[in-house]
Amino acid sequence: SNESTARTVKDILLKKGYTIESSQKSATASSKTIIYYQKDKKASAQGVQELLKDPYNPTLEESDLTSSKYDVLVLVGS
Repeated sequence: SNESTARTVKDILLKKGYTIESSQKSATASSKTIIYYQKDKKASAQGVQELLKDPYNPTLEESDLTSSKYDVLVLVGS
């Protein structure tokens, strides 16, 4: 299920020292995993991408997260 996949992704990131501020179900369904990042946080997003590349193969997408407190946001696909 998508929720168990999200938990697995969260566990991978926590074990690597990332801070998870929030984990919640998205209002938008996606079939692919996308890593959104703030303009100056591409290196952080690439680090997350490297950790999740197998088996999730996430794509990177710069996003205007300025209204967000997050540097990187991971949308886990189903």
